[in-house]
Amino acid sequence: MTLSNYKTIRIFLILLLGGAGILHAQPAALSLEQCYELLRTHHPAAQNLPLLEVSHRLQMQNLNRQYLPQAQLNAQATWQSDVTALPIEVPLPGFNIPTISQDQYRATLELRQTLWDGGVNARQKDIQTAGTQVARQSVEVELHNLKNQVNTLYFSILLADAQQELNNVLQENLQARIQRMEAAVANGAATRANLYSLQAELLKAEQQAISIQANRRSAVASLALLLQQELNENMIFAKPDVNNSITNTEIQRPELTLFQYQQQLLTAQSDLIPAINLPKFSAFATGGYGRPGLNFLDNDFTPYAIVGVGMSWNVSNLYTGKQRNDQQILSIQQQQVDVQRQAFLLQTNTQIQQLYHEITRLQASLRKAEQQIALRETIRQTAEAQLDNGIITSADYLVELNAENQAKLDRTIQELQLLLTNANYEVIIGR
Repeated sequence: MTLSNYKTIRIFLILLLGGAGILHAQPAALSLEQCYELLRTHHPAAQNLPLLEVSHRLQMQNLNRQYLPQAQLNAQATWQSDVTALPIEVPLPGFNIPTISQDQYRATLELRQTLWDGGVNARQKDIQTAGTQVARQSVEVELHNLKNQVNTLYFSILLADAQQELNNVLQENLQARIQRMEAAVANGAATRANLYSLQAELLKAEQQAISIQANRRSAVASLALLLQQELNENMIFAKPDVNNSITNTEIQRPELTLFQYQQQLLTAQSDLIPAINLPKFSAFATGGYGRPGLNFLDNDFTPYAIVGVGMSWNVSNLYTGKQRNDQQILSIQQQQVDVQRQAFLLQTNTQIQQLYHEITRLQASLRKAEQQIALRETIRQTAEAQLDNGIITSADYLVELNAENQAKLDRTIQELQLLLTNANYEVIIGR
C-alpha cells in the first residue's frame, strides 16, 4: 500500500467516525406509534397483565389439585359418663364379660377421592378462565383509553414546534427590517419612531418564544410521566403521516371484546348452578388406632380400617327455588351487559359522526387558509417595498406582517387539529 493510499483511507475513516459521532449526538426522533408502544410497555396499568397471568396459572393449579386424594388427620380423647355394658348380673361360667373404659382415645387418617362432582370442577375452570379474560381485557381498555391523553400531549408538542418555527421566521423578518430601518434612520430617510416600533415588535416575538418553549417543556414532561420514560426536552417529535380519507368506520374497540368476555363469564357461572345441585360421588378409606376400635367390646388399643364409597346430594335447592332465582339473576346481568354494549355503540357512533364532520370541516378550511396565506404574503411583500420607500410607517407594515403571521399560525393550528382529529378517530374506531 502506497503512502498516498494510506492517507486517503485514514482521512475516510476519520470522516466516517466523525459523521457517526455527529449523528449519535443528535436527539432521536419519537413517533406517535412509538409513544403508544411505550405506554403499553411501561405504564403502571400494563404491569397488571403479567400478574394476571401468574394468578390465573396458580388458580388453575389449585383447581386441578381438587381431584387429588384429600387427606384428613383427626385425633380425640374423651371421657364419657356411661359406656355400653351387657345386662348380665350373674357371672357365666367360662365367659368373661368385658368392661369398657370411660376414657376413650381415637386417631384416624381419612383419604377421600372424588369420583364424580357433577362437573363442578370443570365449570369452575371455565369461570376462572373467563374471569381472567375479563380482567385482562379491562386492562386493555384502560390502556387504549389512555391513548387520548398521549394524543393531546403529543400534538401540544407539535403545535409548540410549529409556533416556534413561525416565531423564528417572524424574528428573522423583523431583524432584517430593523437593519434596513437603522440604515434609513442613519441616512435621515426615516424616523426613529419607525425603528422603535420594529424593535418593540421583536421584543414581543421574543417573549412569545419564551412562552412557547415553556409550554413545550411542560407537555414533554407530562408525556414523559405518562409513558414512564425520560424524554429529552430537545427530542424531535415526528409529525404523524395520517390518511385524511375515512374509508373504514367498523368499530374495533377493546370494549366490545370486554363485553363478550363478560357474557362468557356469566354463561360459565350459569352453567355452574345445575352442576352444584347434582349428587356427588366419592371413595374413601379410613385408618385408625384407638380404644376401643371397631369392636366396642374390646377395651384394648387396636388398629382398624374402613373403606367404602359415598354419595352426597343437597336437595334443598330443588324445592326452595334458589336455583331458579340464581339463574334469573344471571340472566338479568347478561341483559344488563347487552344494554351496556348497545349504549357504548351508540355513544361511539355519535363520536364517529362528530369527528367525521370535524375532519371534513378542517379539510375545507385548510384549502381556504392556503389561499389566504398566498394573498397575505403578497400584501406583506408590497408593504415591505412601501416601507423601504417611506410610503408607509412601520406601524402600517407591522399590521400586514402580523396578519400574515396570524394566517400562517391559523393554518398550522388547523393542520395539527386535523392530524389530532384523525388520530382521535383512529382511537375511537379502535385501530
